[in-house]
Amino acid sequence: MPPPATIVVDELRDGSLRVGDINRLNRLVGIARPGQTVLIESGDYRGTLEVHAGITLRPDDGPVRIWSTVGPAVRVHGCGATLDGLELVSRNGDAVVIQSTDVRRTGPSPSEPVVRLEACTVDGGRAGVVMGTARVRLDVIGGQLSANGGPAISLPDNGTARLADVVVESRGDDGIHGGDGVRLGLDGVTITHCARAGIRLGARAAIWGDARPSTILDNIGTGVVVGADAKGDLRGARISGNGGYAIVDPSRGITLTGADLSGITRGERSTGAAPPGSPASGR
Repeated sequence: MPPPATIVVDELRDGSLRVGDINRLNRLVGIARPGQTVLIESGDYRGTLEVHAGITLRPDDGPVRIWSTVGPAVRVHGCGATLDGLELVSRNGDAVVIQSTDVRRTGPSPSEPVVRLEACTVDGGRAGVVMGTARVRLDVIGGQLSANGGPAISLPDNGTARLADVVVESRGDDGIHGGDGVRLGLDGVTITHCARAGIRLGARAAIWGDARPSTILDNIGTGVVVGADAKGDLRGARISGNGGYAIVDPSRGITLTGADLSGITRGERSTGAAPPGSPASGR
């Protein structure tokens, strides 16, 4: 008999206070098979949720908040997984951590596992989402990603991320920070109110805009910073109101088809912008 497609996590009660049992949730998630959906009862779950299989987690009948005072709210161990409609908070650490492949993973292994965040609210005391492996792709659809001490999204060398309809903010660092060879797709994304650059990627990065233009504005540093030999097309993007350059692209490999730079051209600063090396320059 095949395993059920959906598992429901019952909520516990502690007097009159409704609380979630993170240990029980972890036990159930630990035995869930790839392709199953775990429906989580409404409430707060304090601690770190560990995901080892390609499952879907979503609320059953109301808001679900998973939060940790130390360490991540969710740690994904090298597999694909979907987190749908959850609030994920770490007060002093990174909110979501995606680690390298875990030998405990069972079931078929796709060539490119995908961790998918749908309509999630992510808030990290340090970073929001940290990808520790390029073997997994990150998809973010809807919701909000924010961070206080690090980037809202941190991508490793050769990492891949696709974002759509999401708001990205970092009160302490870049909005999106990536290493060399990163591939980043944007579709109707807003990156704003970041303490440094809106986007900062290394050499040989590829960045592209999909059907709907994205907005990168009101960041303290530069709007977009890429390293040598970067390529891409930020079609129709709005890059304005940033404290430094609109875009720093030393190889001029990113085309700006139909982009609104509000009078700032690639590699130039608006009048009165801070010199290179200052925080506002985005460097």
